[in-house]
Parts: sequence; structure tokens; C-alpha cells
Amino acid sequence: GAVPLRPCLLGPAQIEAVAASAGAYRSSGLVQIDGLSAGFLSRGLVEGALAELQMMLAANMLTAQHDQPADVRSDRVAYLQTDGGDGTGGGCAGAEVLEALPCPPRCFDAIRLLESAACALGEALSLDLLRPRRCMASCYGKGGRYTAHRDNDVDEATGRLKNRRVLT
Repeated sequence: GAVPLRPCLLGPAQIEAVAASAGAYRSSGLVQIDGLSAGFLSRGLVEGALAELQMMLAANMLTAQHDQPADVRSDRVAYLQTDGGDGTGGGCAGAEVLEALPCPPRCFDAIRLLESAACALGEALSLDLLRPRRCMASCYGKGGRYTAHRDNDVDEATGRLKNRRVLT
């Protein structure tokens, strides 16, 4: 269950930096945006979110339960509620949200800023983006790997994407 994006928190310069990626998205359907370079994520926020995730990992709150084969990813994951107690999460109905963990505060701040980047990119590309009510946080151990992949294949029968995910 996805819900509408919340209002954008980025300033004009940050929105412009994100919107500059629209051309890459149009040409390849993929774009990578570095939140530190684009100026909407601070090093302190990233370090704070990392510390929260490391504590969750140490407490065995992250598991190897994801839907990807071991040759694609070898991480430990946790699903975090994106509502964060701000009242705009669309409610907590649905098994996918009930299975998600409460989101630590620095992680939630980073998620909101990433959502704001999605909002800016969506406006630049005229995409009708929604946001999930949970997000996946991943931690990779020594020798861990991630292989770039798409979670949203085209349905051969209809020629359309299998879900509305266009931004990850």
C-alpha cells in the first residue's frame, strides 16, 4: 500500500540539483542521486542514521529475509515504518506495515529528505509518484555485495510495469 508523497522539504537550489537528473532518467530510466553532493543530506545526518542502523544490526533486528537470491545481494535488512509518528503515514493497516519496525529518528529524517528528492524529481518528470508506508534499510557485512537490479519488471502479457515503483 502506497500513499501520496508528503510536501517537499528541499530548498530551491536542492530542487534544482535533483531536477538536473531528469535527463538521465528520461534516457535510461535510471538515475543515481548523491544526496551529499546535491546538498540535501548532511554528513551528520548520514552518520546519525548509520549509527542507528548499526545499533539495530548489533541487536539482531536486521535479518537476511529479502526476496533476492544470494548472488544478487548478501545483506541483512529491516523494514522501517515511514510514518515516523508524524501522522502522515496513511495509517498502519496492512501486514506490510505491521511487520515493519518503528523508524529511528535520524533514519526518519533521512527518509523524509529522500522522499523530498523523489517529489522534486517527480515534478520535473511529471510523474505521479507515491511513497511506500515502509522502506527497507540494508547493512552489508565484510565481503557483502549488491548487484544492481530492477524490482519492477514489465508484465509480458500487458506490456505494463508490474507495480507503480519507479523510484528506489
